[in-house]
Amino acid sequence: MSKTCCRTTSVGLHRRNPSRPVSLTLRATFDTLLSSASAFVDKPILADIYIAPAADFPNARDFAYCHVEPDWAGKRLIGVAPKLEVQKAERVVALLMHEIAHAALMQMGVPDHSEREADQMAEALWDVPLYYDSEYVQTLREGGIRPRPSHLPR
Repeated sequence: MSKTCCRTTSVGLHRRNPSRPVSLTLRATFDTLLSSASAFVDKPILADIYIAPAADFPNARDFAYCHVEPDWAGKRLIGVAPKLEVQKAERVVALLMHEIAHAALMQMGVPDHSEREADQMAEALWDVPLYYDSEYVQTLREGGIRPRPSHLPR
């Protein structure tokens, strides 16, 4: 998870500006994961990624969130912390899998789902277990905690 906010923004709520692009490496990783997940569900998952303001991630384990902007034709947007671009690959991929799973669930008509459900969807989409590391952030590194620790936000 790491600050996953599944919501529709509207008047009165902070509106995200999805105009800051991600690095080419992060874009390639995201596009590859999105394409493989879309193939699994037999239709394109409408999602995109952008660098969100660092202020959106006040806690050490906050890295990303998924939301819908009404004026983006229902496309799910995944805002990531600037610090995500310097994380280890096993953390980056696990976090993106989790956020794309949120987008898939939202697109499938399940807007109100839990963080564990997003983890379960990610594991089903890629047939890979998600773990939580010593900082309670998703990782692909074996030996971590699974399933999602119950003391984390649901």
